[in-house]
Amino acid sequence: MSYTPEQVMQALETIERLLPEYPTDIQLRETHKPSEGHQPPPPPDHLPFGLNKTMPDSWTRPLTEYQIDCTLTAIAFSWAHDLREGKQITDPLAYLKSRVVLASEYLHRFQRDAETLTKVAYRVEQNTGHGIEPTGKTCPYCNQEELTRTYTDEGISDMMHCPGCGQQVSPEQYTKYAVLYARYGEKDITLTQTDAAIVLGENIKTINARVKRRNIQPIIGTGRNAKYYLDDLKKKQN
Repeated sequence: MSYTPEQVMQALETIERLLPEYPTDIQLRETHKPSEGHQPPPPPDHLPFGLNKTMPDSWTRPLTEYQIDCTLTAIAFSWAHDLREGKQITDPLAYLKSRVVLASEYLHRFQRDAETLTKVAYRVEQNTGHGIEPTGKTCPYCNQEELTRTYTDEGISDMMHCPGCGQQVSPEQYTKYAVLYARYGEKDITLTQTDAAIVLGENIKTINARVKRRNIQPIIGTGRNAKYYLDDLKKKQN
């Protein structure tokens, strides 16, 4: 993915706006799922004394405020060095905001740093309760963007939002759209027998008997996880 200066500026502004709300290290540990049982030794490429944890080498771990500061400082000093600026940087975030356009034009590392800053902004949003949750479902209106759910003061929203066309979709509406699409849409959609029974509104035993009677072969997988073309599982019209 290629990032624009505007996207990076938006990420930096998100970090600046929400960082005062960021949870402490103790709060992060309390909300992060604890490990259970004996843990294997760290990989041989990890630095000793846990020094690798000072930078976000893994985006699956909680990102502490100290790691965020380290990341912003490292990128700011790298930009200043590569742009041949000898000024002392006292506010890395302010410096990055003032150099976004210049860095995008002259620095080869800009896209790599842009990706890092975007990831940091996303984690800040998630950990402060201002983020969005991807659903893995495609918008039934524009059929392009992935639907998302936002965090609210009452918890994660039930309504799904399309960042592309702006439509709002409830889980019930999405299920209806999905069923209609599966029944009357593309013929090459593949489903398990269980999912096909739900979509077609038929008993799973009826679907299973139809598969055996017609000797329908799965397209993907075997057993309960086997997937078939939905069009093959439908009741034939006279």
